[in-house]
Amino acid sequence: MPDLVAFNDVVGYIEVVSFDRVTEADIQGSIVRIVELSHEHGCNRVFVDATGQSTMPSTLEILRVFSDFPLHIKVAIFFQKGQVTQSDLQFVETVSLNRDRMIRIFSTRQAAISWLVK
Repeated sequence: MPDLVAFNDVVGYIEVVSFDRVTEADIQGSIVRIVELSHEHGCNRVFVDATGQSTMPSTLEILRVFSDFPLHIKVAIFFQKGQVTQSDLQFVETVSLNRDRMIRIFSTRQAAISWLVK
């Protein structure tokens, strides 16, 4: 799976490094792990570094996965302006906002972390 998911004890949130070709199954697997870590550590904050992604799932798959994303988990996704998956990540944010989920995208790491820890 092209996602590494772990709890970072130093900063106190779950970190995901997402890279290469990302499939619907990869995202679903990451969500399962995020929920496990959230329960284990009592943490609902997730920082995703998506700068290494080369592809994302189709629009329909994104809609399906993120429509049911857990309401209690807050996710900040960091991407680089102009990266190949930028429009897909913008769609993830739109789907999430329309379904009252706390998922936002940011083009700077600092902005993502600042929003996440508020």
